[in-house]
Amino acid sequence: MTPTAHRIAAGVFALALSLALAGPVPAADLSDALQHALHKKQKDRAEPPSRDQIAQTWDAFLTSVVKRAGSDTKESKLRSELLDVLLNERYELVSLLTDVTIDAPDLLASLFESSWQRLVPLLDRVAAELPPAAAAKYRSFVEAGDMLRAAERLGVARDLSGSPESLRKLARILVGDGGRDPLSYDTEVDPELRAIFGFGPPLEPPAPSPLLGPPAEPPSGAHWLEWLGGVAAGAADWLVGTAWAAPAPSEKNALVARLNAWVPSKKSELREYVPMVREMLTLTADESIARGHLAAEHAQVYRNLVLATAWQESCWRQFVVRKGEILPLTNSSGSFGLMQINAKVWRGIYSLGGILGDIGYNGRAGSEILQHYLRDHALASGEHLAPGGEDNLARATYAAYNGGPGHLRRYRKPDTSPELQSVDEGFWERYQAVKARDERSFLRCSNPG
Repeated sequence: MTPTAHRIAAGVFALALSLALAGPVPAADLSDALQHALHKKQKDRAEPPSRDQIAQTWDAFLTSVVKRAGSDTKESKLRSELLDVLLNERYELVSLLTDVTIDAPDLLASLFESSWQRLVPLLDRVAAELPPAAAAKYRSFVEAGDMLRAAERLGVARDLSGSPESLRKLARILVGDGGRDPLSYDTEVDPELRAIFGFGPPLEPPAPSPLLGPPAEPPSGAHWLEWLGGVAAGAADWLVGTAWAAPAPSEKNALVARLNAWVPSKKSELREYVPMVREMLTLTADESIARGHLAAEHAQVYRNLVLATAWQESCWRQFVVRKGEILPLTNSSGSFGLMQINAKVWRGIYSLGGILGDIGYNGRAGSEILQHYLRDHALASGEHLAPGGEDNLARATYAAYNGGPGHLRRYRKPDTSPELQSVDEGFWERYQAVKARDERSFLRCSNPG
């Protein structure tokens, strides 16, 4: 393509996309609009957005679209498939952000391409359920998006897909002009998002660990003094748990309170600490079973799965000490705490403060995610009917937990990468130890954080 032809093509795409996003333009204005698109000189631009900003913009856009489609369909299977697109794309986004060789435009192009291919067939199915006027919005959205995608793929309007205003206009074709900005990105729990996709009401609010900062108002009575004394005594080391004796309204709350104020530093402490974490998670799993209506015959697999996942992901830990500071256990991709909940993948579903600062909340979130993958993916796909039986449910569920819904069957695929095979083998070893109640193995950690 010659430079002149390239400029003409770019101008035509820009004009056509503006028409698709903004609606009809009077015929008398078409010539002027085309001339403006073809001959406009490029002005000084603001500093281009960072990779993180592009990722947030795209995630907000995709979330707005999936949320609308999920609320418009009455078909539970289709709603589940829409959620899978959102989660798979968020897992992919996290993976792409760790690849520093991908520049910002290529990052956006990759996200747009993969998401669009998976999303459009589902949107067509949603539209087929709706009255003509509502269905027309879906058709207009897809047509405008296809045009934007074509411009991106041909390289003649590369900046269009990276423009927040273009994405905002595209989203508003579907979600409307009123209410929340479709590109708004925050980390608050979205009760509507949870309800649409079957997670129910938000989890009980977190009670962040006092180790991460002084409470706004110190607890009254001797227990505060005992806790403060424990902090002072452990300043040169990690805290031991014997100083905590605060009363709690239930056994589980008491365990959470103690664990939130305790970062074990010595192997000898693990003999007390690990059974407490195990008991807290067992109680959490039982609560999750009651809420999630998991069939009784799969309850023990689920309990073992919750324990093995916590062992695999964090070696039972919520907090670690780095350079004398107590911090949530984290990894480079933004996963936190006991169950290594990824803040980007589960944005809007769980409280960021909770997954960072409360071992009880982190455990509840991880247990809920595991039940979602067990019930709605492993069981729904009949993994327990393949060779290996019931244990396959745990292996498939963990694979999805680790890599997203698209990884459900990777544990039994010969072409799975050696790195992921190693992850799955590590989980399987721990799961078998939990199933056998091998108490001595519980104290071994290859991933102590």
